[in-house]
Amino acid sequence: MSAVGSAAVTDRRAAPPPVPSPGAEILQWPADAERRDALCRAGVPRLLVLEAGQVPPAPVDDLEDWIWLPADERDLFSRLRDLAGRGARTALAPGAIAVGEDGMAWIAGHLLPLPPAEAAILRLLADPPERLCTREELHEAAWAGVPHVRRSLDSRIFVLRRRLVPHGLAIHAVRGRGFVLTVPSRGSGP
Repeated sequence: MSAVGSAAVTDRRAAPPPVPSPGAEILQWPADAERRDALCRAGVPRLLVLEAGQVPPAPVDDLEDWIWLPADERDLFSRLRDLAGRGARTALAPGAIAVGEDGMAWIAGHLLPLPPAEAAILRLLADPPERLCTREELHEAAWAGVPHVRRSLDSRIFVLRRRLVPHGLAIHAVRGRGFVLTVPSRGSGP
């Protein structure tokens, strides 16, 4: 191996390993001020690292935290995990899911064909999303007054949940009240 190659290996071994970021970006403050602005606009969680004695900026949103150097590694990783958890769940915007009368649902640019009852249920849950829909509202939307047993809605919700998982969506039951369509937090089940 050449002297240049040896030096490169030695330098890599001497350098501390990069701090892995579990879904949050680490920025030097104030050097990375422009990058901070771009990440704020994109909704990316950020941890600002400040030299001792520097004044931290006013937080722009709850996706930002800061820490002074030297920092305890456990504190650093704890803050990164917390920020990543805050950024893992995003809200569904009204109109993010469109369900046509033909049963074709558009979710984040992907087409999902649905049977009529499931299409009607998703249409109601998604307009607007993240609001409670009662069992009665969902039953009426799916079967328009035609009598069905209580388990019919539960069965359709069960199947629809499975169809929505690959699209990053979940239907949560609110005991005794109804159902809510959400984007689940990372690491939580549907």
